[in-house]
Amino acid sequence: MKKTMKITLSGMICALSVVIMLLTGIITIGTYAMPAIAGTLAIIIVIECGVKYGIGVYVSSAILTFLLAPDKEAALYYIMFFGYYPIVKAVIESKVKYKLQRIFKILIFNISMIISFFISIMVLSVPKESFTVFGFYVPWLFLAVGNIVFILFDRSLTGIILMYLYKWRKKLK
Repeated sequence: MKKTMKITLSGMICALSVVIMLLTGIITIGTYAMPAIAGTLAIIIVIECGVKYGIGVYVSSAILTFLLAPDKEAALYYIMFFGYYPIVKAVIESKVKYKLQRIFKILIFNISMIISFFISIMVLSVPKESFTVFGFYVPWLFLAVGNIVFILFDRSLTGIILMYLYKWRKKLK
């Protein structure tokens, strides 16, 4: 693929990611789903253009999302995890031994979510009561459940990558 085509594709994916993040203002449940969907688009860039272009798309879309997205908590999740995870997944799966891959991925997820938690409370002023269930403060329980959901998300990404490589890629070219 020529450099101009890579730049054009990167710009289109970046714009589409930002548009999806803008939908968080319309779709209220989008706080968690929209960052995951927007981040998934990075798969196309990593496969077609490489990790370098994937990082460029992530940085560009993260800045625009931070400035434009109406739901700042969703923007935080995109910036802190979902926006870059498909890129990191590609690097981990190509450079790290298979037995250690899941450990690295779970470690990255947990660090990202813990930092996001503190940023959301301290910077975004998300009330601590939103992490309370039946009077119990349970952010660690949320993190444990998040790990299960993350494992499912990671496996789903693998399935999406395989579908893109073996079905959609031929049709899109």
